[in-house]
Amino acid sequence: MVKVKAPGLSALFLNFSILMFFGAILVFAVPFRDFFVELEGEVQSEVAESAGRSLQMTTSRAMEREWQSLQAAAGLVDLSDADRTRDLANAILVASDAVAWVGVADRSGHVIAASSGQREGEDVSMHRWYREGIVRGTVGSVQTPSLSGQPDAAPGLINMSVPLVDEFGVSRGVLVYSIRIEWLVQYLGEAAEVLGVDFQLRDERGTVVAERLDHVGDDMPANLESLVSLGQEFFRVSRSGASSSSILAVFPEVLVGDAPQFGWALVVRVPAVSPVGDAFGFIGIFRTSVAVLFVLTFAASAVFAALVLHPIERLARDAKAISDGGDIYPVESFTTRESSKLSYALGAMQPILVPSRTRRS
Repeated sequence: MVKVKAPGLSALFLNFSILMFFGAILVFAVPFRDFFVELEGEVQSEVAESAGRSLQMTTSRAMEREWQSLQAAAGLVDLSDADRTRDLANAILVASDAVAWVGVADRSGHVIAASSGQREGEDVSMHRWYREGIVRGTVGSVQTPSLSGQPDAAPGLINMSVPLVDEFGVSRGVLVYSIRIEWLVQYLGEAAEVLGVDFQLRDERGTVVAERLDHVGDDMPANLESLVSLGQEFFRVSRSGASSSSILAVFPEVLVGDAPQFGWALVVRVPAVSPVGDAFGFIGIFRTSVAVLFVLTFAASAVFAALVLHPIERLARDAKAISDGGDIYPVESFTTRESSKLSYALGAMQPILVPSRTRRS
């Protein structure tokens, strides 16, 4: 019969302690890693949301200023005095870099006065800004702006119009501002540059009105149009390459506040902050902590084995020697109650066992 040498109690305890230590580290590290990744995504999503809110506020403040100017100017328009109305339109053009054209149309739908006299006498009754403006204030785009790579495209305008009412509240005409989309894009671009984000404006048909994609360096996701069409805010990590990722935020309305809505969506993209630097620092601290904890655990286990388990092992060897007929006296142990009882029992049995073995021999 082959005898298998069983491990010692101290060695078994130390091996078990090491195994339990690394098991505990594994149980702790895996959930913590998942929590760290999830927290990082939430924090970066909040960064994208804050950047988007800032761009929304920037756009809204700029458009509200022009909207309030339009409403104030409507109170100064005299439909019976075309020359005075034209002077007012020219003054507005000089005062605002955002306005490309100012026009006043009467009830018949013809332009009776405009900045620099442009389009005077033209029938605009079929234009959206006139049809909606004669009833209520409205904002609507009329041209697609030029994007990068399309230098010959139309500059792009946003028409803002309000009704001109008499003392009885009856609409007698329409005042319109044509706002340069180029001005709005520049305004947004400066804000985006400060915030370090990319942005894209899409109209109600999903057409790209303006964009600046300088910080991430990749095109927007191919399925962005379908995501924008959902009409809901959302934030997600968008990965466009092996090492390029960003946080995408979609806002179904670019304007907030008092100005009429465009029906345009704002897309904001923030470069995902690489966690490599922070992760290396954290991993270094984590490794040091694990190493120190391992040394302390091993030292504590070794001390426990020396004080508690080693005396029991020694008594086991003494018991084996006594059973083999050895003339030894077990060393007394008082480290634990069990070892104390065992050493006492062996000490009491030794005088009995040894003489009886001697007589038989």
